[in-house]
Amino acid sequence: MDLPHRTRINHGRRNRFWSKGVDRRDVPYMLMTSRRALVGAAAATLVVSCTGRPSEPLRAPTQSAPTSSSAGLGAVLPDDLRNRVLAFTLEDGVYVGRADGSDVHRITDIPGFEYQPDWTTDGTKLVLRVDDPSGQTGGVWSVNADGSHPVDLLKTSGVSGGTPDWSPDGTRIAFVGKRPEEIFGIYVMSADGSDPIRLTSQEYEAQYPEWSPDGSRIAFTVVQGGKFDIYVMNADGSGVRQLTHSADEDNWPEWSPDGTRIVYSYVDELWVMNADGTGQHRLTVDAGEPSWSSDGEWIAFDCAPNPDPDGGMCAIHPDGTGRTPILGETGSFPAWKP
Repeated sequence: MDLPHRTRINHGRRNRFWSKGVDRRDVPYMLMTSRRALVGAAAATLVVSCTGRPSEPLRAPTQSAPTSSSAGLGAVLPDDLRNRVLAFTLEDGVYVGRADGSDVHRITDIPGFEYQPDWTTDGTKLVLRVDDPSGQTGGVWSVNADGSHPVDLLKTSGVSGGTPDWSPDGTRIAFVGKRPEEIFGIYVMSADGSDPIRLTSQEYEAQYPEWSPDGSRIAFTVVQGGKFDIYVMNADGSGVRQLTHSADEDNWPEWSPDGTRIVYSYVDELWVMNADGTGQHRLTVDAGEPSWSSDGEWIAFDCAPNPDPDGGMCAIHPDGTGRTPILGETGSFPAWKP
């Protein structure tokens, strides 16, 4: 499939990075096949336990008014928000900047499309996905926090992939990947790209891995039967357990820093649940792609109008208050710096 123009659509939010107006789905998988083809993959029945989504209609959570209608340079944000640092993506690469839109600078210069950044817990390094200029293949790269010393981990791992996530101790990376003749699933490799091991079954597609803060579990999304649901497994791939049962798309799981809750996208909303799948409730609307700050005080997320070529990000407290535009209302794939 020839995809000369880059496009990004998050399944939970469906916002896009545009190139010459081309509207093609960039799924988490390297071949960028359509969602119809993805969800048509064969799926096995998993041994699971879960709490279903509440059937009663939910009201949108009460939200405090944004501090400013625009979070651009010079905008006034809450004191505990404005100087926080994030990595994020614009169409030409990965950037780092403060939540108030100041000190924004590009840190990457890798041929291809660089996105989906994730920090080590000490904030000294990042991993990111890089698609080659043709849009046909992609892999995981690591860089120092300033963008120096970029390393193509695909050269060592031999597994095409993306959506990387550092383990809490910084020794391993979970990512979406596949070898020839495989379907996409969750892999774990050493931080230098060696010893890649597939954790999920070949009988269903899996995406968006996220380590628990203690490193013992990985949350991820399973795509099967036309549905996207959040699952969790032990770090060795055992103990697979389903947490959500959605009629549409649950995606992008992110653990709270204390490991007790998970925030995730549901179509164009953010939801929060307990780590065992109970207590599912809506956090906010017009939202996707969350990132929980390391102190647990803020969740950054994609809040761009659909479609918006520049993206757009907001932040909100985990109780649903304080929703505020950040980073000049541009960018996607937020990742708070620890």
